[in-house]
Amino acid sequence: MNGAGSAGTGVFPASGCGADMKHSSQKTVGQQLMLASRLYRARMAELLTEIGIFPGQEVVLQALAETEGATMGELSRALRVRPPTVSKTVTRLAAQGLVERHSREDDARIVLVSLTKDGRAKLERIAELIGRMEEEIDDILDDKDAKRLRKLLRRLSKGMAKHSQHASELENEPDIPGDDEEG
Repeated sequence: MNGAGSAGTGVFPASGCGADMKHSSQKTVGQQLMLASRLYRARMAELLTEIGIFPGQEVVLQALAETEGATMGELSRALRVRPPTVSKTVTRLAAQGLVERHSREDDARIVLVSLTKDGRAKLERIAELIGRMEEEIDDILDDKDAKRLRKLLRRLSKGMAKHSQHASELENEPDIPGDDEEG
């Protein structure tokens, strides 16, 4: 192959943006954030499989723990996912006996989803796994670094939300106590 792209790999010139792209992109905050997020999700997925659930199912159980029952629409809005996604997840959780569907007493047309006894027990296991993940993070970061990271991630999330169609997602998020100080 002749031309500007023929040096090096044949795709990019030996010097210029292509040659340095791998190294420079690994240094960006966004790339590191994406990598850490993927690794966190992958590790959490490993732990969740130990208790027989898949990623995404735990957040539905956690959302239901805060209510006596919720409609599919309420769950969809609370989790910021499309209704079919919630419906599939609830169907799978119901098949495992972790949630149940029932009609609302004052209006039988409205179907509520609530946790079963087994679902509440699974929530305790999920809390233990989250604790394990926090212990693993504690092994990597000292208290000061962890506090600083939480603060920086919160500031980053709020700032990015201002420039996004998802700006309302953080409106009701509670501030983390003690994270307003440098420590």
